[in-house]
Amino acid sequence: MGVSSASSSLVQRRRSRLRRVFLEWNPLEWGVVDRCRLVALIMLPFSCGYWLLDEVVLVRPSIAPYYDFALLAVFQRLLVVYIVAWLVLLALVPWLRRRAPRGERTLVWTTIQLYSLGNAVATVGGGVVTTPHVMVLVGGVAVAFFLFEPRAVVAGMVTALLVLAGSVAGMLAGVIPYAPLLARAPYVDGHVSGWWLFAMSVISVAAGLALVTLFVYLTARLRDREARLHEIARTDPLTGVSNRRRFLEVFAVEFERAQRYGGELSCVMLDLDHFKSINDRYGHVVGDRVLVAAAEAFRSSLRTADVIARWGGEEFALLLPHTNLAGAQAVAERCRRTLEEAVIATEGVEVGVTVSVGVSGFPGDGLDSPDSLMRSADAALYEAKSRGRNRVVSVLSLQPTAVPGA
Repeated sequence: MGVSSASSSLVQRRRSRLRRVFLEWNPLEWGVVDRCRLVALIMLPFSCGYWLLDEVVLVRPSIAPYYDFALLAVFQRLLVVYIVAWLVLLALVPWLRRRAPRGERTLVWTTIQLYSLGNAVATVGGGVVTTPHVMVLVGGVAVAFFLFEPRAVVAGMVTALLVLAGSVAGMLAGVIPYAPLLARAPYVDGHVSGWWLFAMSVISVAAGLALVTLFVYLTARLRDREARLHEIARTDPLTGVSNRRRFLEVFAVEFERAQRYGGELSCVMLDLDHFKSINDRYGHVVGDRVLVAAAEAFRSSLRTADVIARWGGEEFALLLPHTNLAGAQAVAERCRRTLEEAVIATEGVEVGVTVSVGVSGFPGDGLDSPDSLMRSADAALYEAKSRGRNRVVSVLSLQPTAVPGA
């Protein structure tokens, strides 16, 4: 039983590690050199597989008698050059990385041009509208816009379009045959050649899976990055609580809801007492640790639906939906007491800190907007500070709910 449990735990750890690696594998956050390397590593097996399929035809001409074998042999040699070019590009990556940014720019343009030119030539050789290379070309361009600068991608598109347009013009003029690699249509005894269907299916499925998988993955990573950036824009970077912008957004929504449906909403303002003296005595590193500890102390006293934000400096704000003034006073007192009892050990010193708190609640006289509710809580906060600090004051009673501390 113990061995089975240990094995299960090991499998779970490995799955968790693989999942973490998969989620952290994000080409959008790589440098352009590593992105070029990714393209080369995808193109190499694809090109080698294509060469292998054609080599089978050259060895056994009877399975695909419709090929122009002389031209196919030339095409195979060009394909070998194409494969070598990708290998050389991979070999030059370390050298080009050291020559950044000029080397990186050269690498990007070379990578895109190689991809575009190679697929354009393959498209012409097998037939502009009868091979899957157009799909590979278009799909590659779509993925490239995720990974590289648009100007380089557009230049690659122009190269491919010039090759295709020139070839089509040559075909219309009778200078170039359609699908030069084929001596005749890929039919055997009146039926589509099985080898042709097999070869084109292998190319289509392999290229399609690679491109769609990469496209979907990059799209998911892009959405993740946007979500992270959105969260960063709404979060205070030091304490990890909401910032002022996020707080005001939620405040506006909750106030409108309370006003429309007759609900209750409370706002609490908290200001750390004598925080400047902490910075002056112990330094800003200790001051920052105190702010983080204060945010944690306040957050631990709240419900999931409540919102805490760093309002600025050493000041915090709480928004308590569906909470009347008495309930908000209780929450504020819990926050005050939790912080007062905490001993913050950092940088070899133990620091104690207290907080002054002002509480206001909707509905109330003259409270017809989020701004008026916050101003009333702020007025209560100043009253708490003027009465000796380390206390909670409500706009309704203007009486301290806690005995001032030391």
